[in-house]
Amino acid sequence: MSIWAIVPVKPLAESKSRLSPALDPQARERLVVWMLEHELRVLRDCTPPLAGTLVVSHDTSVLEIARSCDATPVKENPGGGLNGALTSGVREAVNRGAETIVILPTDLPKMIAGDILELLARIPAAPGVALAPDRHRTGTNALAESPPDLLDFEFGETSFLDHCAQARAKHAGLAVVERPGLMLDIDTPQDLAEIEDLVDRARLG
Repeated sequence: MSIWAIVPVKPLAESKSRLSPALDPQARERLVVWMLEHELRVLRDCTPPLAGTLVVSHDTSVLEIARSCDATPVKENPGGGLNGALTSGVREAVNRGAETIVILPTDLPKMIAGDILELLARIPAAPGVALAPDRHRTGTNALAESPPDLLDFEFGETSFLDHCAQARAKHAGLAVVERPGLMLDIDTPQDLAEIEDLVDRARLG
């Protein structure tokens, strides 16, 4: 079974604007780059069973980071938003023979290889979906599915519930994977307190 990870990334200058009360633009950019590089290193350590990782962005700096971390850059057209980036990523993954995809955001600073390996091990037989919710159990922090076009992506504040409902409506197998490294995402200044030691180490503040 060929499994590809897909990581959509906004332009660095537009990322994590909700952190502006705590971090200036340069610090936010450094944080995003640090989290992206961390995530790509983790995914590289999961190859195999991952066949590879696609980083989808129209920011050339992001695509260069992807190359430096042994990921495959995928240039997206500006203006497509998250759904456009995911559509481009899924198309490229399928072209490369993907039978299963894993979609991840860039803001999982405590993610480790064991988290990804557990997620992959829990994917039900096709048609099947494995979901990792955020710590509030409302958003989706990781989505693995087989086949790659099983669900319509509904990332947002209630995406975990929406994706679960879709999987059930399509009579797909559903696994919910709750691991600390997949449940902590960084969206608000309050979230930064959870990674204060990492922020200090990376000299982001």
